[in-house]
Amino acid sequence: MSIRLKLLIILLLISTSASAAGSLHSVEWKFYHFNGKKIIHGRPEPGVDFIAIADGIRPAIARSEERLDPVPLPPDRGGVAGIAYIAVSGGKSGIQHEYLPAGRMKLNLASGNKIIATLETGENGYFAADLPPGRYRIGISPFFSDVSIEKGVTAIVSIRAGKRMVD
Repeated sequence: MSIRLKLLIILLLISTSASAAGSLHSVEWKFYHFNGKKIIHGRPEPGVDFIAIADGIRPAIARSEERLDPVPLPPDRGGVAGIAYIAVSGGKSGIQHEYLPAGRMKLNLASGNKIIATLETGENGYFAADLPPGRYRIGISPFFSDVSIEKGVTAIVSIRAGKRMVD
């Protein structure tokens, strides 16, 4: 192989790698956060956790001031992201928050009647994972959510993990 052909191949490899890396940084993120009742589209106020998703990219849990680094989903996988929370109601003195995050909670991931993995929520109740396409149940009985995972796409779920009544 001539030196000129080798240089051409090296330049081609470098330009292909650079364009692939550049395309990851131009990801069009969609942002979601939990408002105490449901997951809604949009960024929350600064300092609050949120979910960032993009087609073909692993879902990310971040704070609004963090920089997001896109990581491609593995081939033939989709994503799931969400929050596990405890609903709060009642209270004579008024409740400032309508929910408590279910931080560090273990959530079963089941396919059919078989538990295939366990996910753990972060300190603020959020979780994210990538999975093969299929139907799954995430949570702990009797609190769970059914989700359908598609290749290259992230599904978003919320799981009420209990209810706390306040005087």
